Amino acid sequence: MENNSSQPISNPNNVPNSNAGSGALNNQNNQSQLFCPVCHQPVKPEYYFCPNCGENLKEVFGGISVWTQIGIYFISVFLPPLGFWPGVKYFMKPNPQAKKIGIIAIVLTFLSSIITIWLIYGESMTYLNTLKQSLTGF
Repeated sequence: MENNSSQPISNPNNVPNSNAGSGALNNQNNQSQLFCPVCHQPVKPEYYFCPNCGENLKEVFGGISVWTQIGIYFISVFLPPLGFWPGVKYFMKPNPQAKKIGIIAIVLTFLSSIITIWLIYGESMTYLNTLKQSLTGF
């Protein structure tokens, strides 16, 4: 039975590791030892990638800079339809900070889209009324 998740797994099928038989200290560590879901080699909990096969064990997240957030919010407000792309992208990440940024970007994009549609409609009605009055005035 193979585990397809990207999380390290405990010793599946009692696969022996290279540290077996090294003493009581290693036996205590083996009970909490994690293994790569692909190659079943031992990995440490702090590893992001398996040193043997390169499998991604957990998502690398370095945070989102203030300038990146400003750029996302700028796109969301001034280019309304395009703001949904980074909003959804960040909302789908598992990090709570990224989800918050995604939700804010989606809400800003939605509000900006509504305001843009309302302004365009209002201006087009004003233009059409002016055009209608000028054509009927002759």
